[in-house]
Amino acid sequence: MAQRIAVAASPAEGWCHEHDLDTDCHSDFPRRVGRTLLIVEALRPVPKRPDILVWAPRIPIHYLDLGGIRVRCIKTGVGPNLVLLHTLRTQLDMFEKIIPGLEKHFTVHAFDYPGHGWSDIPNAAYAPEDFYQWTAAYLDKLDIWRAAIVGSLNRRNVLADAGGASESARREGHRRQSLRLLAGRRHSQELSRIKPD
Repeated sequence: MAQRIAVAASPAEGWCHEHDLDTDCHSDFPRRVGRTLLIVEALRPVPKRPDILVWAPRIPIHYLDLGGIRVRCIKTGVGPNLVLLHTLRTQLDMFEKIIPGLEKHFTVHAFDYPGHGWSDIPNAAYAPEDFYQWTAAYLDKLDIWRAAIVGSLNRRNVLADAGGASESARREGHRRQSLRLLAGRRHSQELSRIKPD
């Protein structure tokens, strides 16, 4: 016997439909579920953007306009520029444990990629090219011409994140001092090896 599921679709189509999961795989069932999720998301109230970083209230939060996309960013510390690039599906807060140590030696920059954290959600493909362009736009907006670029990796995003950080660094080679790709939870150990010029 086939398993059946009730799915809310739309008011125009009637709110409840039953679908046979074994035979409706070729139907528009996935489209209806997707549409339902969009409706639910559209009805959800927009969360209030935080005014402070819970983990570092003294570090001010800024928002920059990158070609019509508002991104959340921070800048703290003194010394040579160090740009931290977070992994996919995360945000700049992933560096909360290492920024306090780094800001003693570097001017630390971090931003939420568009569609991540508290940045705007653009209509984009989220292809590697988008991330390269957003990183270059961020560096341009802050007039950062010399920086160590640090990308973080996790098991799921190794290729995408390594490619993103290294390609951003290659394309921005005229302003890159060094590139580091950090793996797993060893950020503090690996970053301790980065020394300012």
